[in-house]
Amino acid sequence: MQLGEEAAEAGDVVKEAFRPGVRAATGISAPGMAGFRRSHREALAAQSVAITTGNGRPITCYADVELACLAAGSGGMAAMRALVERELGQLAATDDATTRLRDTLREYLAHGADARRAGAALHVHRNTVRYRVQQAEQALGHPIDERRAHLELALHCHHVYGADALPGSG
Repeated sequence: MQLGEEAAEAGDVVKEAFRPGVRAATGISAPGMAGFRRSHREALAAQSVAITTGNGRPITCYADVELACLAAGSGGMAAMRALVERELGQLAATDDATTRLRDTLREYLAHGADARRAGAALHVHRNTVRYRVQQAEQALGHPIDERRAHLELALHCHHVYGADALPGSG
C-alpha cells in the first residue's frame, strides 16, 4: 500500500462514521513514541489547513496537504526532516556512493529528466546518469515519478541543509 492510499482507505471508513459537521485530521503513521509525536504534529498541521481553507471535508490527511504545509512553514525543521527521512529513505545515507546517487538524481530532475543535460552538468556520460537513476529507484523502492514533487523537495532540502536535514540532527 502506498503512502496516501492508507490514509485514503482510513478516510473512507471514518467518513462513513462521522455525523454532519464532525471533522478530523490525521498524520502519517510512524513507529514508536517519536513516531506518535510526529504523527500528532502532522495531524495538527492538517487540521490547520482544514480550518484555514474551510474545505468542509470530513477528514484531512497530512499526506494530502504535506507540501502545502511545508510551503506555509507549518511544522518547521521537524516537518522538513520527516519529509526527507520518509522520501529519501536509503538515499539519505552519507556514504560517497549514495551521495553520488542523490546528486545525480537531483541534477536529473532539475534538468527535466534529460540524462544528456544532467550528464553534462555532472561531467559524466548520459548512460552513467541513467544507471544511477535506476539504482536510486531501486533504493527508493518505487519509480521517481511516483512521488516526484515530494522527492524533489526532499532532495532540495537535503542539498541545502546537508546533515541538518536528517532526523536526529536538531
